[in-house]
Amino acid sequence: MSIRKTHHFLQWILAAFVIYLLLTRVLISWIQYAPEKFVDTIGWATSSEIQFKQIELQQTWLGFQLQVENLKVRQTNFDFELSRLDVDVNTFSFLFPSMDYGRYLRVEGGVYQSKAQALASEKQTVNRPQEDIDFDGLTQFTADVRHLWQRINIQDFIISEVGQPGLSVHVQTLQSLKGAQLNVVSQFGVSYKGRLNYEKFNFRASFSQDIWGRLDKGDFSLISYEPLRVENVEKLLPESWHKILPSGELIVDLRGELLNERLNSLVLKLNSQALSWQQSHPSLPNSLGLELVWSAENVDEITEFTDWHFQLSNVQIDNQYIKAVSPITLYFEDNVHVRFHSEAFDITPFKVIVESLITNHQLASLFDNTAELKVSELEGRFNWQTLALPDLKITLNKVAIPVTEFPGLAIQNLKLVKTETSFSMATDKPIWLVDTRIHKDAIKIELPRSIRLEREGQAWVLDNVSFNMDGMPFNIKGRGDDHGLLELAFDFKFGTMSTLNRYMPYGLMHPNLQNWLKQGLVSGKEIAGSGVFKGKLDEFPFEKGNGIFEVHADVVDATLKFKPEWPALKKMSAHIKFTPYKLSITSKKLALGAGAQARNVQVDILDLNKDDVVLIAKASVNTDFKNATDYLLLSPLAKALKLDGFISTSGFSGLVTVELDKLWIPLVGYDNQSQRIQGSVSFKNSEIVVLNELPIKAIKGLLTFSESSVLAKRLTANVLGSKSVVSVKSAPKKGLVGIYAEGQFFKRKNRYFKGSVPWKLDLQVPFQGAGGGGSTHLK
Repeated sequence: MSIRKTHHFLQWILAAFVIYLLLTRVLISWIQYAPEKFVDTIGWATSSEIQFKQIELQQTWLGFQLQVENLKVRQTNFDFELSRLDVDVNTFSFLFPSMDYGRYLRVEGGVYQSKAQALASEKQTVNRPQEDIDFDGLTQFTADVRHLWQRINIQDFIISEVGQPGLSVHVQTLQSLKGAQLNVVSQFGVSYKGRLNYEKFNFRASFSQDIWGRLDKGDFSLISYEPLRVENVEKLLPESWHKILPSGELIVDLRGELLNERLNSLVLKLNSQALSWQQSHPSLPNSLGLELVWSAENVDEITEFTDWHFQLSNVQIDNQYIKAVSPITLYFEDNVHVRFHSEAFDITPFKVIVESLITNHQLASLFDNTAELKVSELEGRFNWQTLALPDLKITLNKVAIPVTEFPGLAIQNLKLVKTETSFSMATDKPIWLVDTRIHKDAIKIELPRSIRLEREGQAWVLDNVSFNMDGMPFNIKGRGDDHGLLELAFDFKFGTMSTLNRYMPYGLMHPNLQNWLKQGLVSGKEIAGSGVFKGKLDEFPFEKGNGIFEVHADVVDATLKFKPEWPALKKMSAHIKFTPYKLSITSKKLALGAGAQARNVQVDILDLNKDDVVLIAKASVNTDFKNATDYLLLSPLAKALKLDGFISTSGFSGLVTVELDKLWIPLVGYDNQSQRIQGSVSFKNSEIVVLNELPIKAIKGLLTFSESSVLAKRLTANVLGSKSVVSVKSAPKKGLVGIYAEGQFFKRKNRYFKGSVPWKLDLQVPFQGAGGGGSTHLK
């Protein structure tokens, strides 16, 4: 029974084989005797337009051999042209998975263009200039070579708009040989949207197959046949890269390994040479090199190659390997971000490159002056499209910046953590600041255990932070936005004026102003202050009024000596305000000296940034007339007015109110100009004994004075025992003080005169040391 079934089965196989031979013969005869009709029928069945110059078909035991010349196929989705096609086809390969398509495939001169991809490319060009790279697509690695021809030889074949819109591959040569192993050698060029112009690459591969005809293990390499132009590769990247990448040549060397039907490792070597940087820095390198290594050990089995971890190592700068950098782990995240991690990193070899990429000039100069910068535990997330750094975690083991135009700085064990919504810093070591312009010794800054900034909208916000500077307490809070606008508020305390003097930024001032501050700020205690800053740092000190910087301080029991020849201002509780190039001092009450007390004192020191610095003061003084004249003698004004002789030979008593409207004293420069003054004296039943002989009593009225004259037009007083009107006018050129008085004797009824007797007094009192003498006229 079984023999009969086997016999019948063999008969069916034989019948099928005979039918196959007959059909193949019919097909061959059809092509040989009516090739145009055959091609038209194929075109109708496939909705294609097919043209050819010559076609030949020969029957074999397993299929046929086809030779076609000048073949053209037009279809809705693609265009296909071939100068010559020579192929052996095994028709049974479609029925048996382990059989080859045929013994050989030879192609010469051809083009395949996908119209669907070209249309998609046009839409993307219009709607989306910079598309995301699909890393998930790049990580797919599937290859089934069970049916592949035993030998393949392709010459001069172009594939356009396949895989990626705008992508074209020109296969100059491709040869493969499949036996116990699959060996492939190819040279091809790549063109992409005008950014790559058929850049040439070499490809080699050697793989073994498993029993199912799939690639099992082997290795491959892809090497740029000629150096690529960096500026052309740059066009493939977002515009943010265009401002930082140099021009030059780039050599790509990619090698990989397959194991157990999976990609096992990749090594990408990038070497650039003949670099020309956009940034003008003489020390920028002429060549750079790096190596990226991917290993299957870092692949998450669940993600199926979508989580790529690379190790960046073997960094070269100017053909020298950088040894002070541990391997950096890189991996892509959501097609936009690249995460990185390194155990240790010495940034010193990369200083010039990093500095050239910093757009802020002051920050770049500070970075350039860094003598030592070692970091560890470097970790973060980098947006490769915008070059933003949303996440960063780093430990600064040691930072050393010598004193230059910037202060010196020494930091140890400073941990920085930045996220998209916060920024924090922590250290258990003090920070040392060195700037001889401020203090001759290093300044010790002790920070709290942690400082944290929070992100609010477009701004970073710093809550109140307390720290010590050489033991003195400081507090600061503020906010800054992405446009460089910074708002800060701070307060501080200094024990005494001598302490404050040690930390004044004398090195930033004119030498003459330094001397004035050192001599003028004599003493004081309980100094407490605060300040505000609002504006952009690069626009400071806000000469155009586009920002605010103010420092306020209160001082108790202060002594200020603004000029050696002037009496010191003592026991002063004052408020000090500093703005760029201006220092203001106000006090409700202070001791002028000689027993005089001033109130509502306002002192302004202007133009601190210029060669000419002036002090302008105003005040009000209620005091005894004797105290006022004693102070006038202690000041240089008495000599300037040439009243010192008059004052010293006269007696003064009663109350006066002195209004000092403007006292102008040059502190620095002004070609040694003398001080200027404007003010007035209000007499309240005051008394003057002129030359210690002539009393003028019950003086009331207003006297004005300046640095050159004294003037009182109508004072009321009691002269020679009668009420009088007195005028006073100084004549510095004549060396005299004129006192003019008029009144009436016997205004009441008396037995001597019927009425009052008018009189006039013209008293000319000489200045001390003035030539000539005075005169007296009484009528």
